Amino acid sequence: APPCNKYDFSFLSLCPIGGLIVHGTSDSITPVNALKDLVAKSLKQKKYNIQVKYVQNADHFFRSKEKDLSSIIYNYIKTTLQENNNSNVTTQNILV
Repeated sequence: APPCNKYDFSFLSLCPIGGLIVHGTSDSITPVNALKDLVAKSLKQKKYNIQVKYVQNADHFFRSKEKDLSSIIYNYIKTTLQENNNSNVTTQNILV
């Protein structure tokens, strides 16, 4: 998760596309409420979809939860490609 309680992430409101944020529920560096505030501010300023996924009991670095993290990222990319019907990139090209 982005350390949004320590740095300014207002630049995200300028991004022309949506995205994915993955956060560990045991993250001691970025509190869940700080992340929720960041997402709420970003959503107010743009109409793009920001997905937030949580990994249960994961710390800020996802120690011992790497498979959960990679599964979330893989599924996000796969779904995004299917939604965009992008014929140049397939999920077979994604290394996990």
